[in-house]
Amino acid sequence: RGLGDVYKRQVYGRPVPAIMQFALGLPPGLLVETIEPDSPADSIGLRGGTLPVMIGVEEYLLGGDIIIEVNGTPFYHLDEILKTVRSFSVGDDVTMKFWREGSRHEATVTLPERPVLAGDSLRFRERRRPSRSYLYSQ
Repeated sequence: RGLGDVYKRQVYGRPVPAIMQFALGLPPGLLVETIEPDSPADSIGLRGGTLPVMIGVEEYLLGGDIIIEVNGTPFYHLDEILKTVRSFSVGDDVTMKFWREGSRHEATVTLPERPVLAGDSLRFRERRRPSRSYLYSQ
């Protein structure tokens, strides 16, 4: 990874559990827990959660938006979410439908190139360095 990567890690969350859908009347989708500051998701106003709640042994941040559809694909299951996100490229227009405080909203954003981060060059060097086992096995 490096230049040309799409800015994918801007929204952190998880699918809305069935118990929350039933008990709280929430729609199925991606429960947004946090948003990366200054990301495209932040620029269109997506909101993360602020209320930590324990359900069984899992902690959730409630109060944020729920992304219910991206580019026409409903977000019912984790595999749909991952498949959709992995298909994005730099420059793609992404239209999101999301649920906030009982009503549906829609926003479109063009995905920029991921900024180069300080640790990128170190990760690049680490992947290119031969492993010790390779050096000593010959």
